[in-house]
Amino acid sequence: MPKLIAPLSELKIRDTKPKDRPYKLFDGGGLYLDVMPSGSRIWRFKFRRLNGQENQLTFGPYPEVTLQEARNRHAEARELLRQGVDPAKHRDEATQILAQRAANTFGKLVREWYANKAPTLSDSSDENTIARLEADIFTLICSLPIAEQRRRDLIATLCKIEERILSRSPSA
Repeated sequence: MPKLIAPLSELKIRDTKPKDRPYKLFDGGGLYLDVMPSGSRIWRFKFRRLNGQENQLTFGPYPEVTLQEARNRHAEARELLRQGVDPAKHRDEATQILAQRAANTFGKLVREWYANKAPTLSDSSDENTIARLEADIFTLICSLPIAEQRRRDLIATLCKIEERILSRSPSA
């Protein structure tokens, strides 16, 4: 039968002192606070994967991650386990998706387009295209992921291009 563990309190956590060796303060259900000799305190969740191997998730350092926030993350991870999903793999996949979205920038798309288009351009068109891209696109919206592009950013970029063209035209 599992040992009954009294839940942690903010006061108990704040009053913890470092010792010569790392030690753990348990909150129950596999959630614990690792207290290091340096004085740092880190929230962790120890669990068994579906194949029976032990694993742990790190939720972050205390006080940046509060007791309540650690308990919320713990509850989410336990729910994933209940559904048959490994929370560590789930976290890694979510991180990977975010990295892919961030890498998919407007600038990357423009550079790919230019790489495909460049062989068909004459030398003067090639130079003009590069100059226009650098002046108009790369400085304004190049580094933003496509998913974060906003209509107003695109309109502002187009307005800047239009302004530059109109200021050069002889009839203006």
